[in-house]
Amino acid sequence: MRPIISIAKDNNTNRVVHISQVDNGLSCGCICLECGGRMVAANGGKIQQHHFRHYDESTCLGAPETGLHLLAKQILLEADSITIGVEENFFYSHAMAEKMLHGVIPDMRLESDDKEMWLIEIVVTNALEEKKIQIFKIVGLNCLELNLKNVARDIAYEELKKLILFDLSFRKVICRKVKESKMNEKKEKQDYWVFAVFSLIAVLLGLGWRKRRRKRA
Repeated sequence: MRPIISIAKDNNTNRVVHISQVDNGLSCGCICLECGGRMVAANGGKIQQHHFRHYDESTCLGAPETGLHLLAKQILLEADSITIGVEENFFYSHAMAEKMLHGVIPDMRLESDDKEMWLIEIVVTNALEEKKIQIFKIVGLNCLELNLKNVARDIAYEELKKLILFDLSFRKVICRKVKESKMNEKKEKQDYWVFAVFSLIAVLLGLGWRKRRRKRA
């Protein structure tokens, strides 16, 4: 059975689009992500599942994995926040796809106005490269993995958007930079205990000196 093609590229804007986002028929103005051929949007009926089909006879399958990966990036490019953990959201004002950073190319780079940055890796087929993980950890970068391996390739757009931006069951933090404030807090605690220990030693030494002085007297 041929896979249902639900994702294509708008030939006018170069945006990756879902079948639910375009006009019906050839007027959708879309091309195939795999072969570049013109696509017809069959999204006007109520019986068949909405889908794209090639305008010309073709054996192309439309690259559903590539489409899912690209649409996920498109969603992040057009959003302004993403859930990182329980009751923790990252709000960003700049989003870049596949820009070189420290010798590797993360899928997405999200940055806030105060220069905080999160890298997003989107896994659809292959696992995240160990080389990337090690570089992110060595440099000290925030990195979140979105795992879409088990997501249906013909998933509805709004469902995918919710999954990408909010669903914690499809993400995990790969590495996280320790914020400077936390580092200072940790150092302050360490300094406090060092001071407390030396103070205690000083008190004990003082008591010992007094006892020895009394014995001599």
